[in-house]
Amino acid sequence: MKRTSPSPVLFAVVVALLLAVHLAGAAAVTWNVAAGGTWDTTSLNWLPNPPGTYGDATPDSALFDDTVTGPDIPITVQAGGVSPAGVTVAGANNYALQGGAIGGSGALSKSGTGTLTLLADNTFTGGVTLSGGTIAVGVKGNETKLGAATGTLHFTGNSTLQGTVNGTSFTRPFLIDSGVTASVYSSLLAGNSVNVLGKVSGQGTLKFSGTSWFQLNNAANDWSGGLDLSGTVTVHNDGSFGAAGNPITLNTGGSLRSTTFSTSRNITINGGQFNPDGQTLTWNGVISGTALRQAGNGGTLVLTNPANSFDGVKFEGSGPTLVFGADAHLGVGGITRANVGDPTLRIVGTTPGTFTKAVAVGTGTGSLRFEVAESTATATWNGVISGTSTTVAVAKRGPGRLILANDNTYLGPTNVNAGTLLVNGTTASQRAYTVADGATLGGTGSIGLAAGSAFTAVSGATVAPGQSVGTLTVGGSLVLDAGSTLAIEIEGLGTGQYDRLVVAGAANTVTLGDGALLALDIASGLPPAAVGAALYILDNQTSSAVLGAFQYDEGDLVGVFAGKRWQITYRADTGAGISGGNDIALVAIPEPSLAALLLAMAPLVVRRRARR
Repeated sequence: MKRTSPSPVLFAVVVALLLAVHLAGAAAVTWNVAAGGTWDTTSLNWLPNPPGTYGDATPDSALFDDTVTGPDIPITVQAGGVSPAGVTVAGANNYALQGGAIGGSGALSKSGTGTLTLLADNTFTGGVTLSGGTIAVGVKGNETKLGAATGTLHFTGNSTLQGTVNGTSFTRPFLIDSGVTASVYSSLLAGNSVNVLGKVSGQGTLKFSGTSWFQLNNAANDWSGGLDLSGTVTVHNDGSFGAAGNPITLNTGGSLRSTTFSTSRNITINGGQFNPDGQTLTWNGVISGTALRQAGNGGTLVLTNPANSFDGVKFEGSGPTLVFGADAHLGVGGITRANVGDPTLRIVGTTPGTFTKAVAVGTGTGSLRFEVAESTATATWNGVISGTSTTVAVAKRGPGRLILANDNTYLGPTNVNAGTLLVNGTTASQRAYTVADGATLGGTGSIGLAAGSAFTAVSGATVAPGQSVGTLTVGGSLVLDAGSTLAIEIEGLGTGQYDRLVVAGAANTVTLGDGALLALDIASGLPPAAVGAALYILDNQTSSAVLGAFQYDEGDLVGVFAGKRWQITYRADTGAGISGGNDIALVAIPEPSLAALLLAMAPLVVRRRARR
């Protein structure tokens, strides 16, 4: 049978009809109901009209813009969901898509100034492009609102991802174009966090804000346009900060939390705070800007850069620790405790040197702790320590030695808990001074105590006047408990060549507990002493006799040096004689005893001098 070819005209008509059918099924439709409605395949809610319906079999592209008057337009997707070729939301209207899911391989594009709220768990795979306005993932929102997690969240213009979340993780990639600020804003339900696990790339700026707690947790992040911390963000590793040199700004409302790691990045503070709560964050880069505010309970921030230029330190947490090894690490301002907690200034290194920062201890209760971490280190604090509170303590911790060199004005107690504290300046009207078991207090300064306050060395504590040899003055009652030690260094027999402890104030007292110890450190090669030479080791300027005694009773032999035997008396009168007073002295004697010496010298004994 002879075949005949189809007419070219007929073929063209068939192709045109098929193309028309395809185009009719894959139209771009625009929402046209201001009061909201249902997104299904039968309702006449769309333009162009006719047909006025959305087609899903050969999917249409859906546009939601300002064709209708908003501003808030709720749309319910049919129960079985829809699978559009793509969804575009533009303009100033606020749209909310709820009900069924949006699926398919299409993408979601958001532009304009309005807000798109996604309330269903969507499955579309084409990703999300944000060039303007806000996408909100709603109450208890999570990543599924944005479609499949494989789809990229692409910020092509300044825009915001927003939601009130119940704890969620975002594993999708983030891509931020150059010059664009991608804002992530969230508030929290149930105290959970928003964990950004996906890789963040691009040349734009990533900004976190709101009352939520965010986490950055991808070491492969490589975006380079900046990190704006205006909310609480936990950074899990150095790579999560993005590309090397990515600018970091810690703004007002921002709180930088961390796991334990080190970074060499630079950061600018603009009102925000560090809060390595329970972790240790080592910051080797330059920190500049406003005050370094450190919050948290037990977290540690380590500063190592001498180029730091931030404007002072402010402790705001219940127990933060700031670690540094040089004055330059602390920026350019002073240090303030913000009326709460027990912050610690931990000084590290074997040669930390001198520190010039003024310190304000604040009010309320608690303490400000100075810790010298190395046992062989000596740190000198030359800044003034001030405060009007009588309940905020200053504490010395750590095995190293701290020298307080200035005239400090804080009024609270001082606790020497470990190591050595040398007071070379003066204090006035302080509350109790306490030296703990294993700790040492010395120096060449003057400790002024408020009326009724005492200087107490407990069992195991040591009081060692001087920095080498010198005189320490206590302007309050002195209590050396049983088992405590007064350590006296003797390098010569003249005034200023041996240690002396002065107790000032007529109304005060000197009490030696039963078993308090006197320890002598005597240089070798001392010149011969004259009979009757006296070393006045405790100048008791109170109006009372010494209560108690060291391990030596009156007249006991304490040692042999400078060619003589030396005995102790608790009745000396500094500068006037070895009797008739209430001072403690060591007296050079011949054989056989101090009693014989006193008898021989009786005509020479002068009356006890008038006390100041």
